[in-house]
Amino acid sequence: MKSILHQHVESMERDNFLVRPYLEQVDDFSQRARWDEMKLEDVEVINKLAELNHGLPTENPLSKQFNLLCLKLQ
Repeated sequence: MKSILHQHVESMERDNFLVRPYLEQVDDFSQRARWDEMKLEDVEVINKLAELNHGLPTENPLSKQFNLLCLKLQ
């Protein structure tokens, strides 16, 4: 689960006007090691990053919501 979300963040286009306001968080969570050190307060940031455009192939929005729910439950 963390690997999928990491790929989502890592593939974000940093020049995208929707991503730019969150560039610091995108850069932070683009590092795989950061996902291993997640804290409860990171959930809000991850929720916002999960909504942003990314470079991965499109997928069903329900599966993305399910993945995020599973991450929150961990």
